[in-house]
Amino acid sequence: MFSFSWHEDTRAKPYGVPLSLLAGLVLGFTHIPFIASWLSVLPLAAIFYLIAREDTARLAARAAFFAGLGFWAVHVFWLPQSFVPNFGPFVWAIFPVIAPLEAVIFWSSTAWLAHRIARQPLPMLGFLAGGFVVIEWIRANMDAISFPWGNFGYTLLGTPLAQVSSLGGVYLGSLLVTLLAAAIAALAWFEARALIVMLAVWLIALVFGVTRPPPVVASKNVLLVQPNTSAREKFLGQVVDPLTVHTSLSKRAKPDALIVWSEAVVRLEELTQPSFPPYDPTKSKQSTKLIPAPRFDKLLAGVIDYRDVTTNRVPERVRVNSIVAMQNGRVLGLSTKTKLVPFGETFPFRNELAFIYNPIFCLLQVCGLGSSSPVLAPKVLQIAGDKIGAFVCYDSIFPAVPRLYVQMGANVLVEATNDAWFGGGIGNEQHFEMDRMRAIELDRYLLRAASSGISGVIDPRGNVIATAPQNRKLALEGKYGLQNNLTLYARFGDWAVLLSILVMLAFGIKGRRSSGI
Repeated sequence: MFSFSWHEDTRAKPYGVPLSLLAGLVLGFTHIPFIASWLSVLPLAAIFYLIAREDTARLAARAAFFAGLGFWAVHVFWLPQSFVPNFGPFVWAIFPVIAPLEAVIFWSSTAWLAHRIARQPLPMLGFLAGGFVVIEWIRANMDAISFPWGNFGYTLLGTPLAQVSSLGGVYLGSLLVTLLAAAIAALAWFEARALIVMLAVWLIALVFGVTRPPPVVASKNVLLVQPNTSAREKFLGQVVDPLTVHTSLSKRAKPDALIVWSEAVVRLEELTQPSFPPYDPTKSKQSTKLIPAPRFDKLLAGVIDYRDVTTNRVPERVRVNSIVAMQNGRVLGLSTKTKLVPFGETFPFRNELAFIYNPIFCLLQVCGLGSSSPVLAPKVLQIAGDKIGAFVCYDSIFPAVPRLYVQMGANVLVEATNDAWFGGGIGNEQHFEMDRMRAIELDRYLLRAASSGISGVIDPRGNVIATAPQNRKLALEGKYGLQNNLTLYARFGDWAVLLSILVMLAFGIKGRRSSGI
């Protein structure tokens, strides 16, 4: 559909490919978690300009492709970098695939549509502003292959402007960024009115952010346990005595503290049975001597649960990562992970493409990976008056998941995650920043226990009020509060995406009328 040759079309504007690639790279380095990420609006404006100046839809798509290639190469560089230590250098083979796919499927297609529908440069800019927000939402709602990374709304974190997400979620923040970028790009065609309007909108958003009332005072104690375990060892069940490690660290908790353990710490039965065999690495079999299961006043523990499913009419038991709420050894409830990691916990067309999956898995020394999963349902957990929206790892980057818990009555959010997979790189920091946005969107304290970091307490304004260094075994003490109000976003959800679609339609119609169509 698209051709990316440098000189085959004489209508191509000078230096289109290198400039687009450079703008994409700069955009990647001005996105989270880098300092002053709000400056991302400037390279995004350059990208919109480079797309809109081209004379054909194919050339516009080419400019978007190289810009997207530069952006995604920087933004998800952590992905192969993080997984190589766990699975070997073979993982680098996926990197030349991910960035081009993201660039061509989303960015190029949006630019192509913008040119074909809006036709004129100025309407194209407006179409691109709405379109880039819509593709963010699409990436988050693709079921087994969802990958909602790279949303522009996250670049507002660290500024009062991020508070607008309490009105319309991260997508409203993204729309603010893309519309301002389009307005800046419009200056190249001597159009300044749009920039004046958008600067006024940003000023209103800034005033809203600055004047939001402070959250409820943090008065309740929490202890976040960070065991600093290896991701691969945890996955293969080779972590030495994880229950004893967590139990020992948890003894530091104040008498009334809520204790939170990270994702997939122990098997559920190890906590729910009165006693269990201890881990003994010197023997081929477990010891027959039983020791009592730990008992804490208030405990939220990431556990490995097993559920029965039916695959091809054959029942089997599959692993599910969950969070169990316990009080003095008694189970109060269980909340399961709802979003499975693509190509990590769920594998699209696993049976049909077994001839591709099997040799790759065996090369990575995990030949037995499957794709079956039970039907999962979220549940609000209650401990001593706390109504807890407890979600697991990948769930937190989907705004709809924590929002559902809040709609169900959660007055505090808790995440158990195994970010050891990231290896302490920028992927880990990006995930933590996304959690900050969830706290703002829903006006809730968010308590985060990570296996190797970043563990922390985030207040309802997105401020980090307690955090622990990465790759350290520790227990982090913090405080949190309970809030019961519903933000506009909690009530009405992703209305900003519908607004973005209307922006696309309005500029598309304007462009076609200007072209006499």
